Amino acid sequence: MASCSRGYGLGRDILLLLPRSASSHSCLQPCTARILPARRVIRATRTFETSAYLCAKQKSPAAPVKQKKPAPKKPPPPPLAYRPQPIATPPTAAAAAAKPSAASISVAERLAQRGSRTVLYEGPSHFWLRASGLSASVFCMGYVGIHYWTIMVHPPEGLAWWVPHAFVPILMAMGYFGGYFALSAANIVSSITAVPRGSLPRSYLTGGVAKKSKQEERSLVALNASPVALEVALTKMLPLLPPKKIIVAPEEVVLPFKMQSTPVGRGDGAVPPVPRRSGDVMDRIAAPFEALGRAVKGPMSGIVRGLTRVGFAKIQVKGDKYKIDVLGGKVLDEGKILDHLVAYRPDRISSGSKLW
Repeated sequence: MASCSRGYGLGRDILLLLPRSASSHSCLQPCTARILPARRVIRATRTFETSAYLCAKQKSPAAPVKQKKPAPKKPPPPPLAYRPQPIATPPTAAAAAAKPSAASISVAERLAQRGSRTVLYEGPSHFWLRASGLSASVFCMGYVGIHYWTIMVHPPEGLAWWVPHAFVPILMAMGYFGGYFALSAANIVSSITAVPRGSLPRSYLTGGVAKKSKQEERSLVALNASPVALEVALTKMLPLLPPKKIIVAPEEVVLPFKMQSTPVGRGDGAVPPVPRRSGDVMDRIAAPFEALGRAVKGPMSGIVRGLTRVGFAKIQVKGDKYKIDVLGGKVLDEGKILDHLVAYRPDRISSGSKLW
């Protein structure tokens, strides 16, 4: 078998197998005659197959496209903790950041920032109390003096020998009551005022050049450490005299009770407003009697309190005991500010902590 030569221009369409014994000239014409019709048939067949395939492609319905299910999302990794690097701030910003907020400022610092004096407690007028106490004291002391002179020093003639001796305990008792009534109007706190430390004279903060005791040194240290000082005013026993003032640190004032729990803190001691009347005949008749009752109630209450000392509680200032009126007067913010400043020691003062 022998292959036909590639020089006929047939390409790769047909492979002719010819016997090796046949001559090239005798075989050329029959091969050409056979190849031309076969080539046309092959081209027609290819064209038919291509057109049939395209028609079938157009007629066949589009196959549904399967949507792929989305892959489950992986949870994001946990965020890393953000740690900002410290940034250098200018001195002005650092100073502004160093200032405490309004919520963190203490009560004493707020009072000091006001720059003026703040009255925390103001007692009522004790005129009738002093008048009754001094009157009772004068009566008792006069009784002691007269009877001592007329019975003990110059006894009358015919008086039994045992009478002067019997008057000794009587005069001692009357002298005791005279002193008791006189001291009922003494050492009463008339006001407590918060004073900024910058408003105090320099002598209060240094204590002068004189030698100081350990207690005075502790008082100076406490006074310089506090933003405010408390000015405690004490009324004197005799009227028309200026009150005595003591400048102390807030921690040196000791209260065995809470000012909020007192009648003056709760507002019970406030004077009730005068009720308005409708204006009928009976109200007009009762109005002057009600006004007279209110006018008499104040002096009578003061006289009774001067004799019995009702409505006073004891406080301690620099180790000394004084009296404060808890039935009348005015207190700032229901006594809450004063309770924040001073020391609360219910076991420091044994007696007189609750007399109202």
